Amino acid sequence: MDADRFQYVEEEIEIRHYLNLLRRHYKAALSTVIISVSLAAIYAFKLPNIYQAETQIMVQKEAEPTPYTELKDPTPPYLENVYFNTQIEVLKSSDLLGKAIRDGQLLEPLALAGKIKPRKDVPAEKQVEAAVNVLRLGLAIDKIRDTRILILRYKSTNAILAKEVVNAVARAYIRQNVEEKLYIPKELLQFFPEDAEKIQVETPYGQLQKVSQEDIAKTLPSVVNDPLIRQLQSKAAEAESQLGKLRETFKEKHPKVVEAKSTLKFIKDRIKTETENIVRNLKTTLASQLQVSNVRILKQAEVPQMPVGPNRLRILLIAALGSAAAFLGLIFTLDFLDDSIKSQEDIEKFVQLPFLGNVPIVKEKIKDIHQKAFFVHYNPLSDVAESFRFVKIALNFSGAPGALKCLVITSAVPSEGKSMFSTNLISSFLRDGERVLLVDADLRHPTVHLFTNTDNLKGLSNFLSSNMEFDEVLQKTNIPQLDVIPAGLLSPNPTELFASYRMEAFIREAKARYEHIIIDSPPIIGLADSLVIGTKCDGAILLIQARHVSRNLIKKAKQRLLETGIKVLGVILNKVDLEREDPAYRYFAQGYYHYYGKKKDSAAGPETGSTSG
Repeated sequence: MDADRFQYVEEEIEIRHYLNLLRRHYKAALSTVIISVSLAAIYAFKLPNIYQAETQIMVQKEAEPTPYTELKDPTPPYLENVYFNTQIEVLKSSDLLGKAIRDGQLLEPLALAGKIKPRKDVPAEKQVEAAVNVLRLGLAIDKIRDTRILILRYKSTNAILAKEVVNAVARAYIRQNVEEKLYIPKELLQFFPEDAEKIQVETPYGQLQKVSQEDIAKTLPSVVNDPLIRQLQSKAAEAESQLGKLRETFKEKHPKVVEAKSTLKFIKDRIKTETENIVRNLKTTLASQLQVSNVRILKQAEVPQMPVGPNRLRILLIAALGSAAAFLGLIFTLDFLDDSIKSQEDIEKFVQLPFLGNVPIVKEKIKDIHQKAFFVHYNPLSDVAESFRFVKIALNFSGAPGALKCLVITSAVPSEGKSMFSTNLISSFLRDGERVLLVDADLRHPTVHLFTNTDNLKGLSNFLSSNMEFDEVLQKTNIPQLDVIPAGLLSPNPTELFASYRMEAFIREAKARYEHIIIDSPPIIGLADSLVIGTKCDGAILLIQARHVSRNLIKKAKQRLLETGIKVLGVILNKVDLEREDPAYRYFAQGYYHYYGKKKDSAAGPETGSTSG
């Protein structure tokens, strides 16, 4: 049960973390999306309109001839698909597209549309090949489901060109289909006029009438080579020869001449009848091959009036979603790679030391470094002062009353705000009317004297390295009840000084005089000063600047503190932007100021009395 509850809490923390992450960066995310959409809009509205024309063709699958049609099984579905897929590939073939370009005279329109670049030194066939590649890329052919209708579509920035292309391809396809069916009866086509290649597809049967012309019919190979006709033609020749001889002897009305003429007419009529039979059979064969119902145009393309693209709304949507996804991916990735300590949850999860409180960052622009160092003292009703009160209460509960008089403030690395934290923490103790001492133990990089407006001519290093008295290094400040011992002159071996008996004597003397002693010490990583000082004090506070130090360094600092036996009271998260990290904080701050507003307005100066905050 406890494990399940812990898992639920962990999930809740993660969700809250990512929600806060989104909230912190929503302005940057919104700006990114707006910029991306604006650029996409400029790009999209500069794109030319695209028009699409479409032609519908109905293709009837040819039935294979069989004397038992009614017993034949219907075409299996997979063969039906194979047939229509084949027709689609035929429509996309280079040969057919080339015919469409030539017959439809599309080279010039394609050049004007910028699809091809015509050059005088390039042969026409090469230009046609280039145009074929252009058409193949832009031509889309689909079959309407459960029908035998093919739809040809072509997109272009020129609406008229789109229409001409699909119509030309459709006409070329039907023309090629007819030419293939006229291929078998060659003996008929060779007697058509020279322009017979330009058969009008819509009226192919009209061309068959030419076959019935007597002059064409007489020369057909099937007629010339027919045995009966050849026999009849031989007899007709003999009858004409006999008639000629009789006309030399007898007049036209002589019975023998009349009989010969009647015989010749009978033979010629027989030849004509047999010729007509042969031609009829050929026409029947040709008609069965044409099958004009096999392929026909259901709907010709017209000039499209409305553009179908570009889909500008889609471009804008993709830009918005893409930029948002990229931005979120970036901040989530950076957050994942960022292993710094950011919140109380990180301290509890990775540092595993008691959490003493957050110290918010001071956002007011304060030029006077003394005013900034003692911000809590000069602004007792601020949210920063309230956070230090929470820290003070947490410290009071960390040990028995009077057991934690001397505290050392340290951090893992430099520049985490130890000195500023020490001055403000000691300001919170001043409000209880207690005497407090601030000691600068950073003998390598002292700063406390700058904050307290004191000199650094003599201080802790002088006391530890000589026989100077405690009062000789002690300095008063302009803040009542606050005394300071600066670092003093820089020392080449501060660690040895802190390990000496003089340091122990110094701490005993300080405890005897003051209720609270705060020692500002150097960072832990790379230096042993804080560790030596910590062993002589009542406890140590580890200061961590939010979003500044990696977890590994914090773990190393913690390990060094624990290995030396120092009593670590807990961790302070410093310079926290609470409004950024926790949205609920702004409501706390607003409520706090509203509750204390009158008191703050009536405050003429800093509160230095014995009233506790």
